[in-house]
Amino acid sequence: IEKRKIIGNNIITEFNNIKYKSAKMESVISLAKKASQTDSTVLITGESGTGKELFARALHYDSSRKKEAFLAINCSAIPENLFESELFGYEEGAYTGALKGGHPGKFELAHKGTLLLDEIGDMPLNLQPKLLRVLQDSKVMRICGKGYIDVDVRIIASTNCNLEEKVKNREFREDLYYRLNVIPINIPPLRERTEDIELLANYFVKKFSSKLDKNVEDIALEALNTIKNYQWYGNVRELENAIEYAVNMTDKSYIDIDSLPNKLKNEKNKDNLVKNNSEELHTCECNSLRTIEELERNELKKAIKLYGLSNNSVNKICEELGISRATFYRKIKKYNLISHEIVINE
Repeated sequence: IEKRKIIGNNIITEFNNIKYKSAKMESVISLAKKASQTDSTVLITGESGTGKELFARALHYDSSRKKEAFLAINCSAIPENLFESELFGYEEGAYTGALKGGHPGKFELAHKGTLLLDEIGDMPLNLQPKLLRVLQDSKVMRICGKGYIDVDVRIIASTNCNLEEKVKNREFREDLYYRLNVIPINIPPLRERTEDIELLANYFVKKFSSKLDKNVEDIALEALNTIKNYQWYGNVRELENAIEYAVNMTDKSYIDIDSLPNKLKNEKNKDNLVKNNSEELHTCECNSLRTIEELERNELKKAIKLYGLSNNSVNKICEELGISRATFYRKIKKYNLISHEIVINE
């Protein structure tokens, strides 16, 4: 696992630290490298967990500003009443509890460097005109300040929401959107670049084997296929968490199917159930038709065998089949689907 340099509290992230092999990511990396050579504002979009901050850091450390500060502010994590002081700073006595001598905001602290406005879509609407003014004039005024302060900051914004929709719904200023969206970079979700899954999974195995002082070197084929077939709606972050879990759980020199998180194994079981249902339906089509009641009874049997009959299991079955609990209990009574019958018949 590569060792990365640290400047202050920042870990230096370069484009070669981003692991990929897909053509989609190659295209995105190529665009980002071009963007890093300018001072224009960049808007990075993508689902949660795709690595937007990683890209922002790589943009900074591939730029002429790489020896200066890289700062990030999460627009969704700061209370609205504190947001302005965090961004623009304040003078002494601006409010109760203000520090003696005042305090610089993120724009001042990032002077000559880069400021990442993470989750920009959640920025309070009333502060957006002030941000727009700073972007246009490159000057900030602290709360209760008596004059403007010049700042030279490269802005990168990121979001996992659709800003165009927010503009249409008047939840985000149109003029600010266009000011931020000078160079748009969209990071595709992991399920749209499946070629990267195996590479990333193996990378994380090595990372966590080293970090956790374990001797895990590989992923068994069945486990790897399960990983590759999973949808990964949490993207790279979810994959990383799953591999960390598996490295912790395995007592072998490799990750097997039993080491994986339950959600992956349950997804595999669901896929097998769908496959079996499809094969059964195909057999029915070739030989003879079955009544709706027969099909309904078989689906209930399969669901009970897969999930069981605990309260939580019944909730899951009802959700999957799109029926109420009352309907479920009425149906299993109608078809005499008691648990011992299911075991015997299967």
